[in-house]
Amino acid sequence: MTDATQAPERSEVERAVSFGVRAPSIHNTQPWRWVYRPGVLELYADRSRQLPALDPDGRSMVLSCGAALELARLGFAAAGWQTAVDRLPDPGHPDLLACVHTVDRAGVGRAIVQRARAAERRHTERRPFLVVPMAEEAIRSLLAAATDTGVYAYAVRQADENLDLAVVFSSADGVEMSGLVRDFEAGITGGQPLVDLVDERPVYIVLFSTSDDRAARLRAGEAYARISVEAERLGLGSSALTQAVDLPAIRERFRMLMNWPDHPQMVLRVGHPQPGPAPRPTGRRPLTAVFTFEE
Repeated sequence: MTDATQAPERSEVERAVSFGVRAPSIHNTQPWRWVYRPGVLELYADRSRQLPALDPDGRSMVLSCGAALELARLGFAAAGWQTAVDRLPDPGHPDLLACVHTVDRAGVGRAIVQRARAAERRHTERRPFLVVPMAEEAIRSLLAAATDTGVYAYAVRQADENLDLAVVFSSADGVEMSGLVRDFEAGITGGQPLVDLVDERPVYIVLFSTSDDRAARLRAGEAYARISVEAERLGLGSSALTQAVDLPAIRERFRMLMNWPDHPQMVLRVGHPQPGPAPRPTGRRPLTAVFTFEE
């Protein structure tokens, strides 16, 4: 653990939390709360931000917090700190999802700088993507970014899989194939025609976990953030599609229809963004509302 004489400065901790609160969150709930005590940053789920109708088991809440955890660690790394994480450290306090320990000083390499800059630019891409195929090297890089203990990503590439995916999302959204597929996370007003969803040429990346407990969901959220940041680093845009993974019964039907052995936790839509200025990012809760610093 960190020697008291080498604990991070308050400004470094605040910067790390500022990175964390920039994380993507499902339905923009931002369901996190942070407490810093000397040498350790604690991440709590904020249940007041949970959406009972869409997230009855808290899966999305935990996954969103995992994304914030990943970016907070990146913020520490950009400040020259190595970190270690205890996930779900106290069964008696289930809302305490992780303790991030700053363990030692470290150099800040080029890869960290690039990822940190990408994290600061990152936003949900709400616009249709360009009809431009994605390079295979970029797809491999996105999949590699996701890989961690018990989590991995898969790119849906075959035409029949893309059609099955469209059918699943149409069904999950409660409309017919000839209707509109509403993308809640991307914020497309009123939905977009199914043919456009298929023809805009994104790559659909499905994030899986080999188990479906809270620890797996937390790690899936971390992978979600890594894919999002890597997409930004590569000059790509991304957004989450949540209709087929929000509710437990629909998520299981999705898994069975696609004949997947593991548990789909997230579907991301990745592609080449439209030229021009990026849309304004969604608002973030102020640091004072989510962070407590204890001396």
